[in-house]
Amino acid sequence: MDPGLRAQVIPLERTLAWEAYQLAVTLLDVDGDDPRVRTVVSGTLDLVRGLGLANILTDDARRRSRVLDAWAQQLDLALTRLRGRPAGQGEGTSGSGAARSFGLTALPVNLERA
Repeated sequence: MDPGLRAQVIPLERTLAWEAYQLAVTLLDVDGDDPRVRTVVSGTLDLVRGLGLANILTDDARRRSRVLDAWAQQLDLALTRLRGRPAGQGEGTSGSGAARSFGLTALPVNLERA
């Protein structure tokens, strides 16, 4: 990457990543200072960014939709366990609890190309 461009993009990416993380932990109603939560939420944000980039490059909406559905279930399980509830209680495992409040299952996977 061009050094001048890199010097401009890196601080912007850090700010955007921090704000996205803060929004995510707020929407998920989790403790963003817990290292286990940081790992799960950061991984989710990385997944979403990667899928967003991949969606710009190619159209594989059906597969990406399945990936998001599967990850939403895993996110619900992980956050339920981190909150100290046994799996199957609280938000559940259907992808409709915390992941839905985060908007994970409602992400557009078939974006129009510019």
